[in-house]
Amino acid sequence: MKREAESKTTLLNDLLEEIEQSMIGDDWSVSLDAVLLCLETAPESFFRYYYRSGHSMTDLPETFNAENAGILIEYLADLGYDGAVSAFRRRGWYLTDDDYLMWEEFFLSVSLSMLASHKIDEEELEIALSGCRYTSDGLQFYCETRCSIESLLSRTLSIYAREKTLSEGAIRLLRSYTRHLFHRRLFREETIYREFCERLRETAKLRGWIGADVVAAPASLREELLLFGFEDLPGEEILKERYRILLKEHHPDINRSSEAVVMTQRLIDAYAKICAHRRQASEVAS
Repeated sequence: MKREAESKTTLLNDLLEEIEQSMIGDDWSVSLDAVLLCLETAPESFFRYYYRSGHSMTDLPETFNAENAGILIEYLADLGYDGAVSAFRRRGWYLTDDDYLMWEEFFLSVSLSMLASHKIDEEELEIALSGCRYTSDGLQFYCETRCSIESLLSRTLSIYAREKTLSEGAIRLLRSYTRHLFHRRLFREETIYREFCERLRETAKLRGWIGADVVAAPASLREELLLFGFEDLPGEEILKERYRILLKEHHPDINRSSEAVVMTQRLIDAYAKICAHRRQASEVAS
């Protein structure tokens, strides 16, 4: 038993060395043939594993890299190489689901903390608001120039890497993963900036750069306003901003479900009704 364990350790080290020798910068790749050669294993063993795992045989990998490292790790575990996960993690070639989950929680927590402690540059905020037609665009411009998602990502990664002693490879995996979350809108900029934008808005109101945001809403609009998450009638720009966000979130081209179609129509109808009420109120006032 001990001899078998020592043999597996030697073979795994051979594979790790093969990968290290083929690296270009921080990028690694290794062919299936090289893996089988290092492990002294017949191709049939991989084919059997791949079939049992439910993978499509038409997508049989010829090469392993950071994109499909999970398949290689699973195969090694299937062969009894218990140290494979830790070996790949130490080198920054692979991260587990728990690694990614811990990073997600850290990124959100620290990013929100950074935004909460950000000292508002009132001069830049005034310039941002005066240079944009809509208040929401001015607030967004300030966020992007002073506290962009990329800057938050870099700062939180730097802190996390020091705390966890991460390799450059692991940092690159986390950076790529986070960008993917934003691209798929699993993380949303508007959610991260929400409280920060409210703080910016309150500062702008105190300085007189924008007017009051809400007025009492009539009972006839209660259902429509609640659909947008409001109890009172918001300012035109705030309503338009929320409408854009929700419409994008539920648009059938992005969220392909029957519920999305229904929700999109409800949003359109509700927005039209609120805007009609606002126009009528304006005409009466004039």
